[in-house]
Amino acid sequence: MIVWWLVAGVVLLAGGILLARSTVRVPAGHVGVVYRRLGRGRSAAGARAGTLPAGRRYLLPWPIYEVEVVRRVHVPPGTVGVVLAEQGRPAPATGVLARHVECDLFQDEAAFLANGGQLGRQPAVLPGGAWYATNPEFFTVITIDTVESGRSGLRPDELREVVVPVGYAGVVVVHEGAEPGTAEDSLGPVVPGHASFQSPDAFLNAGGQRGVQAEYLPVGSYRINPWFARVALIPTRVLLLEWASGSGAAPDDVRLDPIRVNVEGHWMRCAVTQIVRITAEAAPRIVRRFGGGEPDGGYADVVRRFVVRVLDPAIRHHLHTAAAAYTAADFLAEQDKIRLELEARLRPLLAAWGVEAMQTVLGEIETEQEELDETRRAVAIEAFRGRLLQEQLINAESESDLAMIQLRAERERITMSLHSDIELLGRDNVALTRMLEQLSKMAVPQVIAFGDADELARYLPRSLAQDLVKRLADATAAVSASALPSISEIPRGLGEDATPPERMGAALARELRAVRDARAQDEPSEQVIAIYLGEEEPAAAVLTAVEELVEAAGWSISEWSQEILGSWFKLLRAKAKDVAASDLAHDIAGDLRRAAELRALHVTQAQVDDTQASAAARLIQALEHTPRAALVVGSLLVVKVDDSLTVRTLSHRHLAHLERNPHLIADPASILLALRDVAADGERPPIDPPQ
Repeated sequence: MIVWWLVAGVVLLAGGILLARSTVRVPAGHVGVVYRRLGRGRSAAGARAGTLPAGRRYLLPWPIYEVEVVRRVHVPPGTVGVVLAEQGRPAPATGVLARHVECDLFQDEAAFLANGGQLGRQPAVLPGGAWYATNPEFFTVITIDTVESGRSGLRPDELREVVVPVGYAGVVVVHEGAEPGTAEDSLGPVVPGHASFQSPDAFLNAGGQRGVQAEYLPVGSYRINPWFARVALIPTRVLLLEWASGSGAAPDDVRLDPIRVNVEGHWMRCAVTQIVRITAEAAPRIVRRFGGGEPDGGYADVVRRFVVRVLDPAIRHHLHTAAAAYTAADFLAEQDKIRLELEARLRPLLAAWGVEAMQTVLGEIETEQEELDETRRAVAIEAFRGRLLQEQLINAESESDLAMIQLRAERERITMSLHSDIELLGRDNVALTRMLEQLSKMAVPQVIAFGDADELARYLPRSLAQDLVKRLADATAAVSASALPSISEIPRGLGEDATPPERMGAALARELRAVRDARAQDEPSEQVIAIYLGEEEPAAAVLTAVEELVEAAGWSISEWSQEILGSWFKLLRAKAKDVAASDLAHDIAGDLRRAAELRALHVTQAQVDDTQASAAARLIQALEHTPRAALVVGSLLVVKVDDSLTVRTLSHRHLAHLERNPHLIADPASILLALRDVAADGERPPIDPPQ
């Protein structure tokens, strides 16, 4: 009995061990590879097709089967994975790639084998950014992370997606296909249906040829099998090709050494710049002729080799030919002519390659002998001096011709006037009249003494004497009737060391006295305007606003003084356009009141349609840029202190007080206090400042 229990226990233990060894769990991110350890024929030992997906438990009898858990294959984004088939039919001896078969991106080994999959390099690629459950016993996947440890013969950068940026064309060089043409410029013909060389089997089935293809890749991103084809990026933007000293050319631009030529025994270095643009259609032909010969295909320096082998010899030959045909002086002087000849030579040469010649520039020509440079400088100086003298001669001749023309015109005018006067008055009377005209212009007392007026009248014709008396009377009346002096005159009684406020006060007092005297006789047709600003910056805006306001009231500015700086002060004189014009101070006061009321109600300038109110609003706006200002417009006083604006009509007593204390104009804060207690008739209340 005990023996039976022992046997049962051994059997149960063995069964438990067998069950544990036969149960397999595949974790996430992995696959299970099944191996048969025992068998023969179709069930021979070895790896089984297919894999065990993750996330499940599997029961496979041990020791017949064994499961190896391996990671799924990850292809990083922006790259491709290429595949080597480890099992299948033999690959063709003449091709690089095996025949393509559908097998769910190499995740269905049974379909691969059943459809006749071949050993070796596969034409299809695994797109990046995904995980693949491939069986490593059937397929070896080469990614950018494993390429260095494989036997693919690839570099990591070749497993990145091909990106053709803006300003480039992708020229495709295919390694698999039909025999290419033997002509030097032959290109692979365009074949349809291969999705921009991303489907090698479609390209091969359509009869595509090996070598450089006539079809190029436009801007975009492509998943191209590097075993099938490689892509050369050729710039189609504007390129700068230079033969000049220095370094630091931009990417894809080309810089070579300056070209040395010998002109009459003088060595010179010529700097040349050629601006070109390679068309996308011409790019495959240039790659066909100037690519290859290097481990990477030799496509990185295609443009440079094109320049060295095509452009450089042509430019050197032309400059050497010109050096032999010109003297040293002419070679330096005829630089533009040589450039045009070179441009005409290069344009058809580049056009034959499908390259657009945009501009040819022949830069500075440097001489290697110092004495030649000294001679060039001396010649240039003399040339500039000759041009200067020529221009001076032309100007002198023009001035002389103009003077002669003016002289002849004046002589003809005087002659015609003289003949006319002689015909009307007689020769003696004209001579006497001209003598008196000259005497009247002399700086002498305005008196002619012949003893008395009767004596003078004896020597003059009656009409001439009457005209002379009339002109003298008119001149005397004009002098006596002048009520207001020139506003531009400097106030008398002040020294050169007078301060700006003293000069301002003196000028204002003089103008107020002149207005007072004019008022005593009649209603004046002119009014004085005085402007004081604490800062000079807003002066232009305030002056413009005052002129517009005066014009809107029917007056015009007839005269103005020079500015007095230190702060800013200016005197103006307004003149009525019409004899019946209204009182200037009264009109402007009303305009300013209305403008202040509109501004307090936040009415914008565009809403003020009345011309005078609009001008007054602009004056208030201009005064906002200065903390202190005082304006006297006839009998109107406008004062601004900080944010407060006050408008007051001045009585005769106010004007008299301001005339006696003109310095108050330079102190806006004090002028209101000084005039507060002065009694005035008909005084109007001040305008409240805008809120």
